[in-house]
Amino acid sequence: MIKITIPFRLHLNLLAMHSCKYRKYGGLGFSILNNDNYLVAEEYVDNKIIIKGECNNILRIKKIENIINDIKEKYKLKKNIKIELHGYYYFHIGLGVGTAVTLACIEALFLCNNMSVEHNKIIEESKRGGTSGIGINTYFSGGFVIDIGIKSDNIEHLPSSQKSTLSISNVLVRCDFPNWDFGIILPKQRNEISDINEVEFFKSICPIPDSEAYFASYLAIFGTFSSIKESNYELFCSSINETQNTFWKKSEITQSNSNINLINYLNSLKVDCAGMSSFGNSIYFFSRNIRKIETCLDKDNYNLMTFSACNTGRDIEYV
Repeated sequence: MIKITIPFRLHLNLLAMHSCKYRKYGGLGFSILNNDNYLVAEEYVDNKIIIKGECNNILRIKKIENIINDIKEKYKLKKNIKIELHGYYYFHIGLGVGTAVTLACIEALFLCNNMSVEHNKIIEESKRGGTSGIGINTYFSGGFVIDIGIKSDNIEHLPSSQKSTLSISNVLVRCDFPNWDFGIILPKQRNEISDINEVEFFKSICPIPDSEAYFASYLAIFGTFSSIKESNYELFCSSINETQNTFWKKSEITQSNSNINLINYLNSLKVDCAGMSSFGNSIYFFSRNIRKIETCLDKDNYNLMTFSACNTGRDIEYV
């Protein structure tokens, strides 16, 4: 029996969302972990994924089951597996749950068949990471990552879910994330985000002005990354707050009044910084006094989710 502890990720921003001849996409983010989120896999009569916790999208689980079946047939693997997913699996809330669970299930299938496979092969079979390289890389490595996207291909900007061909984003830099306290808040009443919502948004916003992409890239490297590398908490918080006003991120946030209201609400509680992960609805914040923020939080309307920074990536145990 195999146990894999599954890390998610916070995605801080996308960068090259303009039109140019060099690269497109690229982004920055870091790995997060709640030890309650793990899978247990063992040989079974057929490939099956069972939810042993909470999940908001069973159809996504069925899609991952189909991927597992296709891979078993493609590689002529002898063993089917039963996967039990323990913990909380909320898809389309900005934490990269779909990518992390898909990678973990594929890796479990290969491990149960005693097959050693390179990370890039697992990523390739997952068909994830066509827009952002954060989740596909931090799943294995943990830590903070900036990726440089993919080569420009004269195709409109689209989310990963809509890519017919997949080029894997390369990592520009990876470093450990400091032991800073943060929280993640999810509104109890929220509009569920769909692939259609994302496609329409990409088409309406892209390409963004060149100058905006340049500034976002500058802020990512000389603001966020440099502050993490030097463990400069104040500079990091400043860069996160400023990131929310970059063209792409601000456009994402203003898709929903609930995003704006929650960030403003957190700022009224005097957090050190607050921002939206990916396309939302998850809002993260940093504070030197998480307990105080938790006490003040309107628990009738918001859930505070507990995670810590993960610098090791997924953990595999044979149990």
